[in-house]
Amino acid sequence: MNPEDVRAEVRKRFGSMSELSRQHNLNPKAVSSAISRAGYSRRVEKIIARAINKRPQTIWPARYDPRTGQPLSFQARVQMKRSRAGV
Repeated sequence: MNPEDVRAEVRKRFGSMSELSRQHNLNPKAVSSAISRAGYSRRVEKIIARAINKRPQTIWPARYDPRTGQPLSFQARVQMKRSRAGV
């Protein structure tokens, strides 16, 4: 999903991203950071996904192994990007 689509969905349901953060006792910027920065927090990714009724793997497919659905480490994501680019 496009990050702007995720933000829009959160805003529709909660009014703001910081409100979703507040409801889960998170830093006010946690939801925004998790949407924009891969690897910020798997826990927050799951909270966002539940809040908009989607799976984290659907929202951020590049952050998860396509075969297993398990989160990819930063290094694994870099290697996958390189192999797709033919580097």
